[in-house]
Amino acid sequence: MNNRLAVTRLGMAMDVANLVRQWSQALLITFLIVLSFSWAKIPLTIFAFLGGAFAIGVGFGAQTLLKNIISGILLLIERPMRVGDLIEADNVRGRVTSIGLRSSTIRDTKGTETLIPNSSFLERALTNWTYSSRVGRFSLRVGAPYDMGAQQIMNLLSALALQHPKVMKQPPPQVLLEEFGTQARIFSVNYWHEISPDVDPSGIASELRFAIEQKFAEAGLKVLPAA
Repeated sequence: MNNRLAVTRLGMAMDVANLVRQWSQALLITFLIVLSFSWAKIPLTIFAFLGGAFAIGVGFGAQTLLKNIISGILLLIERPMRVGDLIEADNVRGRVTSIGLRSSTIRDTKGTETLIPNSSFLERALTNWTYSSRVGRFSLRVGAPYDMGAQQIMNLLSALALQHPKVMKQPPPQVLLEEFGTQARIFSVNYWHEISPDVDPSGIASELRFAIEQKFAEAGLKVLPAA
């Protein structure tokens, strides 16, 4: 079954169509093998002598395989992640490109694809950045000197965040005065932006820090440590 045909004509979700296709291929291959034995008049009982040793070897190998296959089915039923979701698992952050019978494929921002066994998504922590929403809130801390009024600094930081093309206008950025330090007032800048594999949150934070440093320098101020 073609994935695109199943999605457009049958209305299936991409991950469901992908799993159905792989199960169909597995069943078809099994049927063809049995049919080939039947046409060649090879009785299946000829393999009975492999019995014990083969069963033990297959048992150990099939244990992990079966666990991952069952996990793949549970991923389809519970849907903690879907094809196209941005997730983080096993220290890998990227977009889910496929959910297979045994493993799923994650593509990171560098284009590297990592195959992760399905059981890992159920046994370990899974962060799905786009599970219910593709918008996330991020924050950075800024230490500002006492030379300028707190409200002026808050207005300045809010305006700088709004000027960034990838920072959302709604909800607007929020600037909070966290604490009074010995040498500086500590502010936190909270902002929202869409989460996607081609957008690096650390890159946006870095660009905001550069803009803040430049604006402070123009005002004759210095960014102080926010520790």
